[in-house]
Amino acid sequence: MNADLQATVIVVGYNGARYLPDCLSSILDQDLPTDQYHVVFVDNNSTDHSIELVRRQFPSIKTIAFNRNLGFFAACNMVAPTAQGRYLVVVPQDTIAHRRWLPELIRTAQENDEALICTANSIGPKAADYATQPRIGPVSEIHYRELSRLGHVTFRTAPYTNQAFRTLACSGVSGLFKPEIMAKTGCLFEPLMGHYASDMEAGLRAAVAGYKVLCVPTAVIYHVGDEDKSLADAGLLLRYALGSRDILLAYYKNMTPLEFLLALPLLSLGRAAKCLELRASIPKRIVLFLASLAATPALLLLTMARLPKFSLARRGMATRRAVDRLWLLRQLLLQQRGPGGDA
Repeated sequence: MNADLQATVIVVGYNGARYLPDCLSSILDQDLPTDQYHVVFVDNNSTDHSIELVRRQFPSIKTIAFNRNLGFFAACNMVAPTAQGRYLVVVPQDTIAHRRWLPELIRTAQENDEALICTANSIGPKAADYATQPRIGPVSEIHYRELSRLGHVTFRTAPYTNQAFRTLACSGVSGLFKPEIMAKTGCLFEPLMGHYASDMEAGLRAAVAGYKVLCVPTAVIYHVGDEDKSLADAGLLLRYALGSRDILLAYYKNMTPLEFLLALPLLSLGRAAKCLELRASIPKRIVLFLASLAATPALLLLTMARLPKFSLARRGMATRRAVDRLWLLRQLLLQQRGPGGDA
């Protein structure tokens, strides 16, 4: 990587032309000299002329166009080996960055040698600060992802502080990765995973290898996110099933055999409990929760069918493991992370 640059920012897009002017304008308008970072827009075979829009309105941004939709994480994996700078930052198209977003991610990475991943304060549409979306000055809350005691990714809110803190849940909404993550943990995002849990697995992998994932409250980004869920959406149900499978596979890869067996009942329940946190009406969430509980045997069979493909990756993580054999399970159950904790 080119040491003269601080970071390469990879923006991954698919049929998101409506988001791109605000997203890319905010990324180019950081409280950081523009020669200190490089922006790359990666298009996953959009049909709404996204790539033409970027080339026309943002000529300084490098563009890469794939001939099929690789998904967010696979696209990042394809681009990462040629990225320049000390750090790699990934972000989706439906975001607007605070002016201190990138500088604060970089500062925190520089100050914490043991941190392989730094994630942003990701503010969604239901948050108090989202309506005004301030791009200068502090916000009122921290919005971050964490792993619950049942192992699923949960969204948490806390009063604002400028102190970074540890988390186990890497967030695909915005993350800074030190390039050495590939050598120290085996990859950027696990290529065997689907589109749904690769960021979460990266956080597990970094922690199990003895490194830190830090949430940076001062690195604010606004995330439009998905709209209300519809039970008539067959794609939603398929995505949920594949996401549930991939989360179990993420734990299988990063836990010891005994640890995974002990955790499996909790993880299975957690996949159903996650339905109760979806951005949908209460009746929809309850129906999905009950359906997910009933589908647990099918989920386990779906997961077991894919276990052999993870055998090599699992052995590789066993050689990189820097924690004891029940460490990850204890971390889930004890829940000793969060704002106010040590970075």
